[in-house]
Amino acid sequence: MTAILVIGAVFVSCQSKDLYDEENVSNMKQQALEAQYKAVFEQTFGKINSNHHWGFDKAGYNMTRGVAEANYNNYELPDVIKNSDGKSFNKDFNVVTTEIDPKDLDLGEYGDYFVQHVFKQTHNSTNQYWGTSDQHHNMAQLQAYDYNHNEWVDVENFTGGQNTHTMKDTKGHKMTKGVTLMVNMGQPVEGKPMFRWISKSDNVICDNYSIRKVVRKDKKGNVVDEGIYVGLGYNNDNKALATDYDAWIIKLVKAVGTPAYFERGRIMCEDLGSLQNSDLDFNDVVFDATMYNDGSIDIIVQAAGGTLPIYVAGEKVTLGQMKNTGVGDYVAPQTIKIAAEQNRDGENWKWKSLFEIPVEVVGKDGVKYELQGEKGNAPGKFCTYIGLPWPDEYVKFNDAYPSFNDWVQNAQPDTWWEQHINEEFNAILTDLDLTNNK
Repeated sequence: MTAILVIGAVFVSCQSKDLYDEENVSNMKQQALEAQYKAVFEQTFGKINSNHHWGFDKAGYNMTRGVAEANYNNYELPDVIKNSDGKSFNKDFNVVTTEIDPKDLDLGEYGDYFVQHVFKQTHNSTNQYWGTSDQHHNMAQLQAYDYNHNEWVDVENFTGGQNTHTMKDTKGHKMTKGVTLMVNMGQPVEGKPMFRWISKSDNVICDNYSIRKVVRKDKKGNVVDEGIYVGLGYNNDNKALATDYDAWIIKLVKAVGTPAYFERGRIMCEDLGSLQNSDLDFNDVVFDATMYNDGSIDIIVQAAGGTLPIYVAGEKVTLGQMKNTGVGDYVAPQTIKIAAEQNRDGENWKWKSLFEIPVEVVGKDGVKYELQGEKGNAPGKFCTYIGLPWPDEYVKFNDAYPSFNDWVQNAQPDTWWEQHINEEFNAILTDLDLTNNK
């Protein structure tokens, strides 16, 4: 009711005829609708964190780097790292090391590579444990430099060299240590470090490292392993730089078979069509989008749980109403291809990120409005990894994913989909079978 009064007040107090044109009426209706939607959204999920980007800030990183095993399917996974690989980075006659300048690394056209955890010290030189504030704990987060975007980014899910992956390598061996895929990082350039570590409080930042080609031989002199390793040194005051570079050791493996994209993710949308009885299931349209380096875009519409006409990147969703959400029979996904020339506006791209791909809905009053995902506002759309199951029809999103509330209120955890209260029950709510939801 408040939103309606606001609109009325504007029309009464302002006499400009421009207010009555179609564009202004549409804008004002959308603003009122968004205000109403925010109230319903926060009543359901809690107060929105003012710094929330709804996953779109992670589309080039989390969505392709180590969030879900499904995102690695386009790549040839590296072999498992053995514990012994980290013990002789500096001092083993069976190992030959050659210093390498980062700009001389072969990382392919786009700079796609795997980072693998190898070894991390937990003792000092006198074999005494350093305690909870020692170098092992202080070297909290590994970061890599993104030369394409000129910024440092976390090596996701790699804190302290640990993560939750249980993938298998090319030989079928289970990976139990850190392995993270870095996509579209660009080619290293002189004068800009490639790696660094930061402390938990970020008050220590250290880019003291060495990149080496390591050739490992057996006792008979036969080469048994050859690879590129990075050794990071430890210092806690940015003065006394360590030169052993063995406090934390990782291995770099060029990613083979990488697609030439820079952002990729699954967009889940709520069309705001029935706020009075809204289930907020975010399945009104679900689509996967890949943005390629040449400006072209591939979109696969997976589900359409809404009843209003909806458009993605200007193309009408043709799956039909309530499709692939547990109502009626399954239908094949809809493919939308945006050629590079279609994504041109003169010299510039029309849409430079997943966030900018427009999702438009035609309301019951015939007015077209665009779903928003602006920072700190109630999202009509959010971005997650390709492969996340969407809820069945009529299932509130936080019933299927209870930690979604925490994500809304705190913008954490990034992996909110992994924290199930009852994993078996939550899986039922995303199996697109309405008969077993109770």
